[in-house]
Amino acid sequence: RLRVRSAQSRKASALIMRCLAWTVVPLAVGIGLTAEPVVRLLYGTQWLASVRLVPGALALGGLLALVSASYTLLLAHQEQRLCLAADVARLVGTLPALAVAVRWGVEAYLASLILLQIAILATMLLWLQRDETIARGGVSASLIPSALASAGALAIVVMLGRASGVAIGPIWTGF
Repeated sequence: RLRVRSAQSRKASALIMRCLAWTVVPLAVGIGLTAEPVVRLLYGTQWLASVRLVPGALALGGLLALVSASYTLLLAHQEQRLCLAADVARLVGTLPALAVAVRWGVEAYLASLILLQIAILATMLLWLQRDETIARGGVSASLIPSALASAGALAIVVMLGRASGVAIGPIWTGF
């Protein structure tokens, strides 16, 4: 057991976020890049129409994992009011997304949920740093390396695919 807001607790919180981000972000990008073969392998050709939703669903899933970890860290550091505020923001944001974005299709709804979760995650990470719940630089050390590595891998795949003549569609469609 670590004391709340101790140096050890802040380091542990940063380590939790780093482990999660360094696992979830590259996996989401990697599976998103290979959405079509993954769907074909796991579900068969009758599910190929769902390939266009896979990258967005993976982005949302990765964001939800990071939001959940942030929420748990806030709760572990006895910040129940901030957790309640995050829950209310999620509820208040999801209802308009459901009511409005669904009219434009599943992709629009998924995009609106992604934007909502990005806003909630950013707010929760700010709370974690402001209240010294996570080590200074812990958030950037968690998210920046995994995001840069994933973006670099994505760029390499796109460049190699185009250079070799492989037909590559827009990134968000899972090629």
